[in-house]
Amino acid sequence: MRRPVLAAVLAASLVLAGCGEDESSTPESDHPELLQRSDLPPVKSAEVSTQTNVSKTNCAAMDAEWNLAASKDFVYAWYALEDDGTTVRSAVQGPAATSVAIEDTFTRLESLIAECAAGGASTGTFEPLEGLPDGSVGFVATQDTSNGTETTQRAYGRVDDEHAAVVTVVHLGDGEPAVSATELLPKALERASAG
Repeated sequence: MRRPVLAAVLAASLVLAGCGEDESSTPESDHPELLQRSDLPPVKSAEVSTQTNVSKTNCAAMDAEWNLAASKDFVYAWYALEDDGTTVRSAVQGPAATSVAIEDTFTRLESLIAECAAGGASTGTFEPLEGLPDGSVGFVATQDTSNGTETTQRAYGRVDDEHAAVVTVVHLGDGEPAVSATELLPKALERASAG
């Protein structure tokens, strides 16, 4: 009597094991306009949201960045990478609530980044991000925290007149992150344009 019950339990376990989450049903798979797991080094966890989300930096002027991101078209995927204390955020945003075109966002970002790079950072360093595609803007900021040095890279690229792709890479600790915002922005623009 035990063998038929054991066989039934084993068969049910095998069927249920096949019902787990596969790569095509991950949170970001419903948002092809965002970077996907296959675009990144191995990912530990991911989430997707339409709530405006911009990580703070060491320059108070960049606090205005949140207002630029607050748009009805905002969506992002956030990834924690497996190996080195790095997170990646891939976002697509529309114009700021007070604008009709994304160009206003880029004009304001260029001004904020220049202000911070000219000495507006309260601690650490703040510099424009180099090596980006034409028409893109970005920055890299570093600051010491109780958990080690935190480096934030953020890059914005124009998708069209009404949208921008945004990639943020935050790395905590020594060494370099597994991937950079400069490396990821071209793929983010490709996905946002096709999405």
